[in-house]
Amino acid sequence: MAKEKTQNRFQVFFMIIVIPLLFALILAGVMLYYLGFNIPDTVQRAVASLPFTEEQEEEGSGITDEEYIAQLEHEAENAQQEVRRLEQQLADMEESLADAEEELFEMQAESTEEAEAESEALAQFEEAVRTLEQMTASRAAGIIEEMEEAEAVRYLREMNVDSRSNILARVEADLAASIISRIGE
Repeated sequence: MAKEKTQNRFQVFFMIIVIPLLFALILAGVMLYYLGFNIPDTVQRAVASLPFTEEQEEEGSGITDEEYIAQLEHEAENAQQEVRRLEQQLADMEESLADAEEELFEMQAESTEEAEAESEALAQFEEAVRTLEQMTASRAAGIIEEMEEAEAVRYLREMNVDSRSNILARVEADLAASIISRIGE
């Protein structure tokens, strides 16, 4: 009877613990496989981390120390070539950057020179307008009549209204009418 009780306990233990545990492991393995986990690789890595399996793995790799050293030297040489290539690329980029900066400075200098030239030309133009305004109206009218019409319009536009009216009063009527119509445009 004691033997039957031991056998019954073993059967109960087997039915309640071992079979559901085995079923749960199989179910978990299938679910992990469908979720994208690579179970064989994971198991292989876990087994490889055990101390008694490392020796077997090293023996089965089939690569000698000399071949491994040669492979590492080759990789180091490739890495050095890549470093040299990247250094050359960096030097080229720095050179092109320096050229671009120099071109930018030249363009800024040209822009500054052009702005100064425009400013000087504007100052000279305004001085000529003030000179015409300070002349007598008859003398300024004589100068305006000698100018091309577009240039005369340009000067008269910049004058104050009193000076302009005094000068236009002394210019020939046809020319004055044409200038006034162009000033109004």
